[in-house]
Amino acid sequence: MFRLVIRPLAALLLTVAALSAQASTLTVYTSRQPHLVAPILDQFSEQTGIKTELRFIAPAKLDDQLQAEGAGSAADLVLVNNLARLASLVDRNLTQPVDEPALQQRIPEGFRDPDQHWFALTWRTRNIFTSAPHPADSAPSHEALSYEALAQPQYRGRVCMRSIDSPFNQGLVAWMIARHGEAETRQWLEGLKANLARQPEGTDRMQIRAVARGECDYAVANSYYLGDMLQDPRFAEDAAGAQIHFPNQDSGGTHLNVSGMVMARHASNPQAARQLMAFLASKPVQQAYAAANWEYPVNPEASPSETLAQWDSFKADNGALHLLLPFYPAAQRLSDEVAFDQ
Repeated sequence: MFRLVIRPLAALLLTVAALSAQASTLTVYTSRQPHLVAPILDQFSEQTGIKTELRFIAPAKLDDQLQAEGAGSAADLVLVNNLARLASLVDRNLTQPVDEPALQQRIPEGFRDPDQHWFALTWRTRNIFTSAPHPADSAPSHEALSYEALAQPQYRGRVCMRSIDSPFNQGLVAWMIARHGEAETRQWLEGLKANLARQPEGTDRMQIRAVARGECDYAVANSYYLGDMLQDPRFAEDAAGAQIHFPNQDSGGTHLNVSGMVMARHASNPQAARQLMAFLASKPVQQAYAAANWEYPVNPEASPSETLAQWDSFKADNGALHLLLPFYPAAQRLSDEVAFDQ
């Protein structure tokens, strides 16, 4: 009888110990590359004494894993690399609101969810790249380059893009719908598709490389890929042969996207998670985190890296990001209807 009692009791004590250990450790799920996040977490632990654990989960699996783990999930904080992913986590009820004055002070209103479920950490622009110097024939001036212009007939067979289904291109299509409506955006997609030099393929790096190698005259890609390529021996020569342009300087500014964070719905360590969120939004951490991936900090007190500061000054579209989210479903639908990738 004694043995029958002690065995379940021991199992219960082990379970309690495991739960206690989990609660004392701040667990961060990320779909961003761990080498970007780990140094920041180490610094946070050193300053606060709070132990952290970092778990990398592929972007396509992140939402489903959190959903499957349910209330037993170890996740306290989740870091992702685009606006669509932030919205998806909220839509699937995998987050909770965070009422933290430090976040409201450090992150401008346009870079956070009005309901306080998600907060942007860094931003990057969706750029047009050309060879250096860019082609002179049938080309607009640097200042007049625009996303809209890439659908005009003079660009036939001269444009490279990755799949339209990428979150960054879907963000751009949603932005176009918000500015021009569905009918005009459909025409733009059709014209852009007709102007492709090749079928959409590869990552943004491959589009920049294609421009540098003369496979196309114009490419659409995120700004941070250029910074990354310049430091990578595998791509440095191609990156040096590409020139970055900031479109739509005469019409509202260049489209941007963000990386960001949410507190997990079932966070077992919410107070520590709140501390980390405020830490990530602080000026010195913003500068370090943004510089690590060639991005711009959302905290206006933080400065971009020296590399980014050397690029042309430009105007970014400063509209509130959450206003774009209602246009994402239409963006995917239009992209499918014009069979852009086929």
